[in-house]
Amino acid sequence: MRVHFGFVLFFMFLFLSVSLCNGQPDLRSKIKNVYVLLVKAEKEGGNVTAAASKLNEALQLIDKAEKTRNESEKSKLLGEADSLIKEVELSIPEIIEKGQRERKMYLITTFSSLALLLFIGFIFYFYGPKFFWSLWLKSRRKWKIRRN
Repeated sequence: MRVHFGFVLFFMFLFLSVSLCNGQPDLRSKIKNVYVLLVKAEKEGGNVTAAASKLNEALQLIDKAEKTRNESEKSKLLGEADSLIKEVELSIPEIIEKGQRERKMYLITTFSSLALLLFIGFIFYFYGPKFFWSLWLKSRRKWKIRRN
């Protein structure tokens, strides 16, 4: 997941840096700021794939708005892009919180599994031989020993 996300972020950043020279600097600067926040959220352990795809969609809407000559359609597309950017920006704290929660649950699960394995190991070490010898004796109790 991190490899694919790294490629997406690299190309999105490359696309941002190339297209910052073109119009709509306000929305593009918002996207750049939200992108930086997404990188921080990803470092905290959050899954930012959906948010990154929304930012990509916002970039595509801005490009489409720059190519159209109709002002009403242009303002509509820019409004949609702005709403997507705001939506991603508002979801970042939730993404960070969810990533931190998942990291804590991973640590708790790992340590509890190790503790359980250690406990089972000690039980088998102390009570295993007695248990297995008693089973062996019970399975052989009908045997008779003869004198030669």
